[in-house]
Amino acid sequence: MNIAEARNHISESMQMQSAPNYQLKEDITQGKNIIIYGAGGNGKLFYSYLRFLGISVVAFLDRAAKPAQMLFDLPVHCADSEKVPRCYKDHRIIIALDRFKCNINEIVSYLNDLGFKDVIYSNHLLCKANYYNINTTFNIPIVDLKQEESEINKALELLEDDHSREAFCSYLRAYATSEFDHTFMSKGCIDYVRPGLTLNKGFARFVDCGAFTGDTFQDIKKHHNMDSYIGFEPSGEIYKRLLDTVKNEAGDTVAFLYPCAVGDKTFYTSFDAELNARSSLSEDGKQTVLVVKLDELLINVNPTMIKMDIEGAEIDALKGCKDIIKNSKPDLAICVYHRLTDLWRIPLMIHEIVPEYKLYMRCHYIATIQTVLYATC
Repeated sequence: MNIAEARNHISESMQMQSAPNYQLKEDITQGKNIIIYGAGGNGKLFYSYLRFLGISVVAFLDRAAKPAQMLFDLPVHCADSEKVPRCYKDHRIIIALDRFKCNINEIVSYLNDLGFKDVIYSNHLLCKANYYNINTTFNIPIVDLKQEESEINKALELLEDDHSREAFCSYLRAYATSEFDHTFMSKGCIDYVRPGLTLNKGFARFVDCGAFTGDTFQDIKKHHNMDSYIGFEPSGEIYKRLLDTVKNEAGDTVAFLYPCAVGDKTFYTSFDAELNARSSLSEDGKQTVLVVKLDELLINVNPTMIKMDIEGAEIDALKGCKDIIKNSKPDLAICVYHRLTDLWRIPLMIHEIVPEYKLYMRCHYIATIQTVLYATC
């Protein structure tokens, strides 16, 4: 999409924005009780989404369910267990799994064969839910795109290639129309490590904010040389898995791991670890974590790349490493999909810090999820 086409596309999206024309609660329940299939991260996220909408969940089903397992004070059963109440067969089963890791059609057939007849996949419901930015919080107000038009167009002008403009415009159109089922995806790319563009500084000294279980660490080790790795992961349980991954696979890479979040200052705060990969800073969180300012922690480190996937805290984290960015000019890979306004505010912010950066945008997953801004100079 060239720049003229992108400008027109954005203008059209501004005119198309309207409130969603569906009733989410009624669409989901169809007058039935709800059971979630999948008790992992996606299942937890979908449960939180339903709770926000005021929809009760009866139970979870999961092939890996353990005897007497509970989640959110609800039972977790194997679907083929004799202990599954007969009435469950009349409830609506919503599959909350990653379609790129599971064969959804096979799971639907499996459940149908067991007598569960009303089985749907959560993807299209979660796509609609993106209108409410539920990946981060349930109370972000709807953004009026027309009021943000000037900033949106300024950010568009900073993007270097047609691919970036396509990703940018697709996200805006999906938000304006609340239709997330057919958004643009960057094919043939691997998020962060092979984004389909040249990153000039590379992966030699990599800073990973939101390191999760070490998945990005593993991808870098597979595709690039990495002299040193600095990883931040505030969730206690996930940090243990990160530590195991890095210990087992570090080889000759020097690694420093911190059970911390990153932000614009150093302080302690509450953290909600319930949503696994989507865990985030939250006033309602049960875990207390240390938030660190990278400019105060990484002295003379001179990283070659910084990655941030931190559930909506990216702008604060960027404020906390302005000096590093100005002095070292590392390649950047910053998620911009957790909050709609990040889509344009983060490019503008990075350009203000280092005007020489060339900015690219890639979307690595469905429904605008895993939309990443890359900066290199």
